[in-house]
Order: sequence, then C-alpha cells, then structure tokens
Amino acid sequence: MIPLRITFFTLSLTAALLFAAPLCSAQEVRADCPEKTAWDYYIPKGGLFAEDPAEEHFLKIIPHVFLETMGEHSLSCGKQETAFRFLIHRSFHSSVAVRISQSKNKIILDAVEQEPGEISAIGRQRRKRAEITQGQLDTLISLMNKADIWSRTLTRKEVNETRTHLDGSVWLFESVKDDRYKAVTFRTPSEKNVKNLGIEFLKLTGWDYPEDQIY
Repeated sequence: MIPLRITFFTLSLTAALLFAAPLCSAQEVRADCPEKTAWDYYIPKGGLFAEDPAEEHFLKIIPHVFLETMGEHSLSCGKQETAFRFLIHRSFHSSVAVRISQSKNKIILDAVEQEPGEISAIGRQRRKRAEITQGQLDTLISLMNKADIWSRTLTRKEVNETRTHLDGSVWLFESVKDDRYKAVTFRTPSEKNVKNLGIEFLKLTGWDYPEDQIY
C-alpha cells in the first residue's frame, strides 16, 4: 500500500506541473456566480477577448449554450477545486464536454456527450464519471505543455477568422487553480499539438471517437 503522504505529494507535484506555464490573462475566480442564463456565467467578461466585447460575446455563444444544456457548472465563479475542462462542438457529430477535477487524493473525470441537433434543443445525452490514474493525468499534462495551451491569448486575426468558419467545430479549454481562471477557444483547429490535446481528452472518456471525426 502506498503511504498517503506520498500520494498527496504526487498529486501536489502534478498540480504544479499542470500550471507551470503562466496563465496569461488569467482572472480571479468570482466569489459569487451570476445567473446561469447570463452570458458571463461560464466565461467572465474579458475572459476570451477583452479587446472587443461584441466579438467576445459572439465567441461565447456556442460554449455557453452547450455547457448549459449539458448541465455543466461554471469554473469561473464560486468555490472551485483545481480543474480543467475541454468542450468540443462539432457541426456534423456529437458535442462532448470532459471535465477533470483534482482533490487531495482523487482525480475525477466527468464527461457528457450530446447528440447533434438544433443549437437550442437538448439532444440525447450520455454521461460518465470515473476516477483516472496518475499516469493518465501525466500524459494529459505533457500534451498541455506541448500545446502551451494556458499561455495563449486570441489575436484580432484569429477572432476575425472565426466569422468565416460556418461549419466545422468550436473547441474550448478552461482551467482553474488557486482561484485563477483561464479560458482559450479555437475554431476548427489544425495545429497538431492542440489537436493531440483534444484527442487525449476524448480518449479519457473511453468512448469511441474516430480521429477523422475530430476536427
């Protein structure tokens, strides 16, 4: 049996590695949550593109609608554990949210998949909760570091390009640690390291997602 003090040390070390890169533009977790229907419930004002509130609102629409219909809670307000979440919304396939929460002695995965349909409709869902291993988390951390995911900020060019992608996918990555929250979004990403990170999140669910359908 592994001594508890070693287990706790390992988890603490993993948390440190996970957020070793600076959380550029990270915001303090809000003490109180707005109404769940408020557009800043999941992603606070300035959380994606502070330069232009109108464009930021556009970027928030799909993540907000799907996180809400999936029954996900906000990571940017209230009392939070160390956690990170990946949301992928695909135009022609199911949408999936994968949230991983880390406490002193457990690493818990919560996943929900929603079948495609109208954006305002709640399609059929399946859910999974499971404890994942230290090795699985370490693999995810390695991919996060390769993608340099938490130090990214959107540029005006990237925001403008989201208007030209009528089909494809929306990807959202979120993190929270030590009362600091960070979110970054992509529209149909092609960058290898970002795609590998998303693929690994999906693999952790144990559900089958052919890589040619992860776009």
